[in-house]
Amino acid sequence: MAGREIAEIYSKLRDQALGFGSAEIKAPPVVPGGRALGVIMDIGYETAVVSVMGLADGTTSMYISNGGGTLGIGDHEHAAASSKRWVEVAETAPGLIEGEEGPLPLEGRVRFNVLTTGRRLEAEAPENELASSEHPLSALYAAGQDVITEIRLVDEARAAAGNG
Repeated sequence: MAGREIAEIYSKLRDQALGFGSAEIKAPPVVPGGRALGVIMDIGYETAVVSVMGLADGTTSMYISNGGGTLGIGDHEHAAASSKRWVEVAETAPGLIEGEEGPLPLEGRVRFNVLTTGRRLEAEAPENELASSEHPLSALYAAGQDVITEIRLVDEARAAAGNG
């Protein structure tokens, strides 16, 4: 495996996001009576990790371990709605366990961190199994892919407008 570049800004942003709770996320859980406040999905590639974040308040961001990323997407209605749907899916996602921060996923693996009103929940699985729709966490992965699509659409619109 080639060496991964983990930029300091990526580590800081990701660590900050992993620490978010009720005080930082200024919205109640999306599901009434629920506890999920946000999702961070880390996707492992050979030379980088892509971390996508969606919160109950619509905040939407993507960080890339080489220092790139996209912030402020939650100001766009469709992106915010997609993030909220993702958090809703996380509320009932099977196989999530309470845990402490684990290592970044290896190439071909996806790590989920669900931010809650209590302790953070987590799970990790091979990306090919998640993408096959056969894995118990496939719905959570698919909802995260919808968020990535919305981020991509906003990025393309910004670039077309000369703001990218």
